[in-house]
Amino acid sequence: MILIDKKTFTAGNESIKDIITYIEGISFSYLPHKKHLKLLLIADEVISNIIKYAYEKQQQDKSLTIETYCEDNYFILRFVDKGKPFNQLKHIAVNKITDLAQASPGGFGRIFIKTFADDSKYEYADRQNILTLKVQCN
Repeated sequence: MILIDKKTFTAGNESIKDIITYIEGISFSYLPHKKHLKLLLIADEVISNIIKYAYEKQQQDKSLTIETYCEDNYFILRFVDKGKPFNQLKHIAVNKITDLAQASPGGFGRIFIKTFADDSKYEYADRQNILTLKVQCN
């Protein structure tokens, strides 16, 4: 696995746009347009969940590290945070809403991961949540 880049951000609402822009800039060169857009949907949901649920409100050190890799024709996106353990892949929900007008915002992260990523893995190691997503480059 070859590291493309790694960057740490503050895990706060004010950072969402910067994190997405960062991921967008890197993944654009590796993925076809449709896969690129799907990865950004996944990333937005994952980042929002980390910001909303990983850290206690009064906690000072709220960080989110984004790591990108390339391996065997796959683009790999890894999210690393030091929040409380939470497996975003567990209990993947089945959305029974058939009319988007009836849907409420949020809750699609696990569905997007299952649908759009070619492989995903969660681990809690060294007191960190590590969510890894693989998307085939072609």
